[in-house]
Amino acid sequence: RNLSEPLLEEYYRTVLAEVGKEMPRYSALNAFTTSFSGNKVTVFVADDKEKDIVSDLLKKIASKFSEMELDYVVFEVKVSPFETPIEKVIEETIKESAEKALVENEALSRSAKEEKQKVFKRKRMTAEINGEVTPLNQVPASEPELIDYQQKFVKKDFVVMGDVVSAEIKNVREYKIYEATIFDGTDSIIIKTFINGFNQLDEEFYQKYCMAGNRVRVFGYLEYDKFSKDLVLKIKDILSLGPTPVKKKSDNALKKRVELHAHTKMSALDAVMDVSEYVQTALEYGHKAIAVTDHYNLQSLPDLNSLTAKYDLKPIFGVEGALVDEDDFRIALSEGDIDLTDATYVVYDLETTGFSSNYDEIIEIAAVKMKNGVFIDEFSTYVKPKREIPRYITELTGITNDDVRGAPPIETAIVDFYNFLNGSILVAHNASFDNSHLYRNLKDVGLYTGPIPSIDTMQLARVRYGDKLKTFNLKALTKFFDVELAQHHRAIYDAKATAEVFQKMLSELLEAGIANYSEINSVIKDEEAYIHAHPTHVVILAKNRTGIKNLNKIISDSHTVHFHKEPRILKKVLEEHREGLLIGSACANGAVFDIAYRDSYEKLLKVARFYDYLEIQPVGHYLHLFEDEDVALSEERIK
Repeated sequence: RNLSEPLLEEYYRTVLAEVGKEMPRYSALNAFTTSFSGNKVTVFVADDKEKDIVSDLLKKIASKFSEMELDYVVFEVKVSPFETPIEKVIEETIKESAEKALVENEALSRSAKEEKQKVFKRKRMTAEINGEVTPLNQVPASEPELIDYQQKFVKKDFVVMGDVVSAEIKNVREYKIYEATIFDGTDSIIIKTFINGFNQLDEEFYQKYCMAGNRVRVFGYLEYDKFSKDLVLKIKDILSLGPTPVKKKSDNALKKRVELHAHTKMSALDAVMDVSEYVQTALEYGHKAIAVTDHYNLQSLPDLNSLTAKYDLKPIFGVEGALVDEDDFRIALSEGDIDLTDATYVVYDLETTGFSSNYDEIIEIAAVKMKNGVFIDEFSTYVKPKREIPRYITELTGITNDDVRGAPPIETAIVDFYNFLNGSILVAHNASFDNSHLYRNLKDVGLYTGPIPSIDTMQLARVRYGDKLKTFNLKALTKFFDVELAQHHRAIYDAKATAEVFQKMLSELLEAGIANYSEINSVIKDEEAYIHAHPTHVVILAKNRTGIKNLNKIISDSHTVHFHKEPRILKKVLEEHREGLLIGSACANGAVFDIAYRDSYEKLLKVARFYDYLEIQPVGHYLHLFEDEDVALSEERIK
């Protein structure tokens, strides 16, 4: 006995149409916002006066439902601040109807007297325009298809209908040309006609009623147009059906979702909707609770609280912030007691088919070995991947499929490189990226025994030279240290340039009294770590009053004490005020998705344990992060 929302709405609209034929005043119910949920029809009105009127009208509708043995359906009327008074709606409707009738009368008029008046006029309508509409995907799309069609049906005339996507009126001598593209949901087509340049009324019709945003019905003949270089439907007759109807979305699920991640116009450059529109949409969807999680601020929450208080709608206070794990920011990436003055360093660089250590492959390994300030050895090899190198990677690195065709597979190359390391300290620019690929492949051949002592020149530059540099990429560092970078994004050249940069950095570290690997991270000032660390998105929701208080404390801290380019939420501050809060992993910019794609499963588990829930968005929300030309492959990786 539980009617689905679409079926309930269908019953309601059908009954309303039948009753409206006999008693037109009942058709006024169509002007009100109506929701359908759980065998209940709810009509939203602007004030108590309208509530009384609508309640009276619904009695007739309810009796019709009873006659159909649907007496268990409940009808309810609610006053909503979001509704426009029906008197105003009726007034506007009457005005629009009158204008439409005037346009049609003027357009269909054959009177010579009216021809002389300065009124809107359309050419005489033809009977053919009332013929059967052909879906655009069934209209010939090429000259050979058109020839076949003509031979089979002995005609090339079509009646089509669609929404005008784009349109323009061009000036050609004493004539003007109307040209538009229409779309009907199956395909699109160009429509075209000449407009008499001396007939102002004819041009007005096209300008007002046939431009983008309108729906048109067209009768015409199909032929190749040498100017458009495509098949074009030449207009014989056209009828404007008015503005394109906007289909309102609905939530037809029996078990309603709860939105836990939504932005209002208080999220700069990320939303334009007012919180009142959000609340109204939730009511129409039949939702019981909603959350607002604006970027960095809580400015919409007072309005959310006051608006939801009027309805049976639970507000969830939240925020989407920039989370920083200051303890995760390191220059030396592992533990170790190694004398820097006597150590051997392998400065290396990898070129890969992408950013993911789980899905992408190494295509070049290059390294320079140095000890006591002297370069003592080199390693360089291409690696043959299991699939072809994407075009954009070739454009970036210059490495082609021909270059790697005769190269050793990764199973051989990684063993050779591991033997080359021979207990050295690894050095790389953005070492966490290179190390993730290195460790993944060492695991595959059974050579991984744990983290290798590593130094990240990019993070070292952030701490030691942050007051002198604005960017910290390899190109910026080589310029700062006056080091030649022969061919960027080729492993051997990047490795050599990084080695020369590191040599100068190491000298300055030793001069500063940093003589052991275990002392390197001491150059990071505790009060500045959050400035250098890379923030990731996090969603924080308040469960109760304690959570609301803690949420305000966290946001206040991020805007005052720990603001750097943006309000930053320190992980330790969040943990200190975690009571009453739910922590979510957020969107594609959150740490969980980033690590799931780029790093190891072990690290993913470690990071995921911090969150109370993981947010999984539709696949399409992540596609913009992938440069892979194969969309299907990118979708599979995301899944």
